[in-house]
Amino acid sequence: MGPAASTSSRRTTKKRKAWIKPRHRRQFAAWLTWGVVLLQTAMLVTLAVTPTWQPPRVTFFELIWAWMRQPTFYPFVLLLLGGPTLTILAWMIRGWHRAGLVIAWFAFALLLHHHFGERVATMWRVLVWQYS
Repeated sequence: MGPAASTSSRRTTKKRKAWIKPRHRRQFAAWLTWGVVLLQTAMLVTLAVTPTWQPPRVTFFELIWAWMRQPTFYPFVLLLLGGPTLTILAWMIRGWHRAGLVIAWFAFALLLHHHFGERVATMWRVLVWQYS
């Protein structure tokens, strides 16, 4: 096995890496970034249009509160599952979209904490209590 074998393996490796052209990878990463922004926007809009009544900190009442507001939980669960997945997939591709991801997550976390912190904490407690 001389130099010809190593050249052959290098060509195979290059072919495997180039299964998507760089321009298409960046476009795919941009679409993933927009998917993250869409999930975050859906969560914020849902929190903004739903009533703000908070249940007492008793697990049973929190569960009843969550049952009455089931549609509010759909964007929350979608964001919990899809947000990190899409972010990781987009982050694996180099490009300017990474700055967009950082800005989107930072702005989302800031808005969530400032305006809806207690409601999101209650939703998190209900999900953890229900599935633990």
